[in-house]
Amino acid sequence: MMPGRCGSELISDGRGKVMEKIMRAGLWVLAVVCFMAAGCATVRHEQNVAVIDMEAAINAHPKTKSDSEIWKRQIKALEDEKAQLEEKGQDLVKELEDLEKASSSKALSEKERAKRKKELSEKLVELKEYEKTARATLLEKRNEMASNRMKMLSATVDQISGMVEEYARDNNIVLVMDSASQGANGLTGVVYFVERIDITDDILKELKDLEGGD
Repeated sequence: MMPGRCGSELISDGRGKVMEKIMRAGLWVLAVVCFMAAGCATVRHEQNVAVIDMEAAINAHPKTKSDSEIWKRQIKALEDEKAQLEEKGQDLVKELEDLEKASSSKALSEKERAKRKKELSEKLVELKEYEKTARATLLEKRNEMASNRMKMLSATVDQISGMVEEYARDNNIVLVMDSASQGANGLTGVVYFVERIDITDDILKELKDLEGGD
């Protein structure tokens, strides 16, 4: 028969097994805690980043509609002015053609034809100067309109950006990207995002409240 183990050895062996179980349980708990911490960090990271469709926000802004009406009226005024300039130019061309015919008419005396040729030359200079002035006038008007349109758009974008900034501060968001923007290659600046980080609808609701206000 094998000699029996004394009580102290049995107690020591039992304690060892208990400690082993406790260590295993501790490692498992630590692993769970680490996993949960990593998950929480991921969630916090996602919540700190957001996207917005700025094009949709700009189109929804109350000023966009009123600015568009102003732009249309300016275009109409420019088209009317262009038509008037062209009409006057055509009148000058007609006068030039009449003088050209008169200057070569055999029914007129040599002196009269010379006079008409001089008038023809002067009218030709007038026509060229008029065309030059008309082109410059239209170009200046177009540039002025484009500048005014950019100012109106900039004011709208600035207001929306301010709303987005305030929303981001209130919701602990550190980065907001425009999901509608495009790079030089024609691709959108944001390739993929989950719907829960899109704050477009929240900003659109704030813009809706502006109607009847500013």
